[in-house]
Amino acid sequence: MAAPTKPAIFDDRVALLRARERAADVSRAWRLRDDVAAIEARIGAAAASGGVAVQDALVALFGEGGANGGWLRPMLGALVAGLRADPLFAPPLLALGDEIQRGLLLIQTPAASIAIARISAAALARRGEGATHAVVLSGALGALHIVEPGGARLRWWRAEAAGAGFSQAAPTRLHDMGIMPLTAGQTVRVDGRTQGYTIEPPARDMLILRAAVHLDRAPFQREYATADGRLIAASETRDEASRMRMLLTMLRSIGCSTARAAFEAALDEPEFDLRWHAMREWLLLDPETALPRLAHLAATDPHPEVRAAASSTQGRIDRRRAA
Repeated sequence: MAAPTKPAIFDDRVALLRARERAADVSRAWRLRDDVAAIEARIGAAAASGGVAVQDALVALFGEGGANGGWLRPMLGALVAGLRADPLFAPPLLALGDEIQRGLLLIQTPAASIAIARISAAALARRGEGATHAVVLSGALGALHIVEPGGARLRWWRAEAAGAGFSQAAPTRLHDMGIMPLTAGQTVRVDGRTQGYTIEPPARDMLILRAAVHLDRAPFQREYATADGRLIAASETRDEASRMRMLLTMLRSIGCSTARAAFEAALDEPEFDLRWHAMREWLLLDPETALPRLAHLAATDPHPEVRAAASSTQGRIDRRRAA
């Protein structure tokens, strides 16, 4: 079978450069759209009252602009018109997706984001039973708006909230809360701090709006096995925490002996596993300056696993020095 040929226009450097210039123009125009600015302003106004208020604003926006038109149709219409007019058109939006779904990030603010996604019925069917082997509790408030359900249903799952004292050694378990049929125009609130969902494979492709609130998130995102409700993994929900973890490892790996302030600051972060990661990396980098803080963690850290790990580590160090 012959390989598909690439259209000649993709070898036209002048055409590609002009397309890049047009994409920059479209990107600037998108940021100046009245509907985009109005949505961002509503989210920003709600943010002053916290995450639930932002979720309320998103649900209201979905009711005004989802399956029946409203703000969504003209917004997407501008993108469709660009694609029809120019084969090299690049939408001024971040593309999202994996083997199951493809989408675009329509709105991104410090308080919330809104994306549109097409979920492939064929890809879900190919995945088969594996599609429901695990469920993620994102740790964030959010909302779904069903533009086209495709005959799909959501299966809801629940686990108790994971606060600052969450322990992977004794986690809460996941529970099946049943199935929800979906209809066009339906908006569903999601509390990812205690809820997750899986999609029962639809007969046709789905089209959804998905919103995520960036305020008042739980400290951890959790993944559970649906077969027995056990916890599989947990990770920080704060991007800053993940970046700090990588930075501390890098500082230790390059032997940065002047980085004491960075390790000190990390020991005051809300995520208990980040605090212990910082302590462990600091001990590897400069044990003499780290040992006083190790003793402090062993005595005063609010999380029992950190206190236990610090006490155990301190004991091993003391025994090694005494030998």
